[in-house]
Amino acid sequence: MKIKSIYSIIHDNLRKALLLSLGTTAVVLVIFSYYSLRAVEEHATHFLMKHAEGLAQAGINAQNVGDVDKEISRFAEAWKETQDLDVRIDIFIDGKLIAHAGQLQPFKFLYTDVNKNVALPSGQTLNAEVQIGLKQLVIIRGIELLVFELFIILVYFSLVHRMKKTIAAITSPLELRVSWLKNVASKLPESSKTPPPFDTANVTEIDDLSQSIELLLNEIVKLEDHIATVNFDRGRVKMAEQVAHNIKGAIATLQLKISSLSNLATSDKQEFIECVNSIRDVSVNLLKAKKDGNKTPGIIEMTSPKIHLMPIVSNAFEMKRKQYHHNLKLQMIFDDTKKLDGISLRAETNELQSVIDNLIDNSVEAIEDNDGVIALQVNVNNRQIKIQIKDNGKGIPFDILEKLMDEGGSYGKVNGTGIGLVHAKETLEKIGGKIKIDSTLGHGTTVTLLIPRFEDADKFVGEIKINEGSTLLVIDDDKLIHEIWKSKFKRSGLPILQVHHFLNPDDFNTWMDENGHGEYGSRHYFFDYDLKDESFNGLDLIEHHGLALESIFVSGLAGDSEIYSRAKKLGVRCLRKDLLNDTSIVGTTQI
Repeated sequence: MKIKSIYSIIHDNLRKALLLSLGTTAVVLVIFSYYSLRAVEEHATHFLMKHAEGLAQAGINAQNVGDVDKEISRFAEAWKETQDLDVRIDIFIDGKLIAHAGQLQPFKFLYTDVNKNVALPSGQTLNAEVQIGLKQLVIIRGIELLVFELFIILVYFSLVHRMKKTIAAITSPLELRVSWLKNVASKLPESSKTPPPFDTANVTEIDDLSQSIELLLNEIVKLEDHIATVNFDRGRVKMAEQVAHNIKGAIATLQLKISSLSNLATSDKQEFIECVNSIRDVSVNLLKAKKDGNKTPGIIEMTSPKIHLMPIVSNAFEMKRKQYHHNLKLQMIFDDTKKLDGISLRAETNELQSVIDNLIDNSVEAIEDNDGVIALQVNVNNRQIKIQIKDNGKGIPFDILEKLMDEGGSYGKVNGTGIGLVHAKETLEKIGGKIKIDSTLGHGTTVTLLIPRFEDADKFVGEIKINEGSTLLVIDDDKLIHEIWKSKFKRSGLPILQVHHFLNPDDFNTWMDENGHGEYGSRHYFFDYDLKDESFNGLDLIEHHGLALESIFVSGLAGDSEIYSRAKKLGVRCLRKDLLNDTSIVGTTQI
């Protein structure tokens, strides 16, 4: 569609209005003239014929034809003077012309005529022929039409002239502003800081537009500053995500290597594992933060993963036992660890372990030189986990006990800052729990940690069951993860027919198109979620090919509520990638 200026649009509409007005005026005047002529015709015919007939009869009765001719002539002249229309009258008696008035020759055009026969009392027939010239009437009507049309045309040109001035008063400042905005847009962002060179337009709407442009420029400047900040923050988050993704596979490989070291002491091996797990937790949280799409790109919110409680508590206590083993007067008692077997909760491994470490250190310092006992007890029910650290130290006065949870609160430490207890409180509150301290002077202190249970602790597969002689397909964009799978498959000792590894959805889709779905149960599929492909993620591929019953969804994001819900809706079993190393592979016989 052709783009037109404001002037062209208004001018086109005015031109259409002009043509419509001229046509309407012409039609109205023609119709009016027609009916006006018809009225004159009827009036003249009736009037003239009536008088001509009366005069003819009177003249014939008087046997004076000359008088009839004179009367007819006098009447014709009177008619022309009063009506301003030419007339021609012929009176015949039995076909003989006895009287005539008006011009001698009949009218050739623009006239109307009437012929009428009347039977006279004498038995003769009177014939009257009357012609009325309409030339004057047509000329008058034409002049009237011309005057009206000229008036309309004059009005049109007057409107066009005024329209040009009005449009110019509006478009000129608009064109200036549009031209300036185009120039600004072509040189952003520097140009947005230049104030607009606009004078007052004396048009309310345009002056309002000028103010709006200035406000827009101010917002653009603010937005540019914000975008610069956001892009910088997003760059940091993207870098963190890439680092986390890259080290994810390396950590899993390292876990396998540590497990296979036979000449490393068990205690040292456990310490290595704990360090690796801490790094693993950070990488998982970085990936989770990226997936969630933080509203503030510069802030990475560390979402607590599901962790197993038994190794955290037992490892923390055992490490402290080793730390203080030189203190022969100190006994550290830990009750049955089987209570914690299979128990999971939402927390950060390193934060929770740090809380337990710090509380045990507090108990050790409270015992001083006395023979002391520190006991760690765990009680579990369907709703919560209760961890208690008890000592028989010097205890804490009641008035001080109330202030210990405040920032800087401390008791009995030479260089105590009180940060440990505040951190413990914040850590517990972050996972919905709380901390309680009960103490009696001279008898000791009991610190109780109340932690809500992770209700869906059994939502991930406990072991990977593989049909003997089946084909395995691993779909993951991380080459190191494929190495881990190869090692696990090899160590399983199962008679596996084939193992296929795919780094991207395109290769997997091509393989499926070429090989089909195969017999049910003859294949096992292991899908990662984030495959660095905009078209497919792991769950998309499972749904697309209908592989839910033969697949395990293995991803660091498997614990995310939204992703997990979709997986369960599809009927896919899930396994968190950081638990892959601890998940055994067992063989089954296909039935």
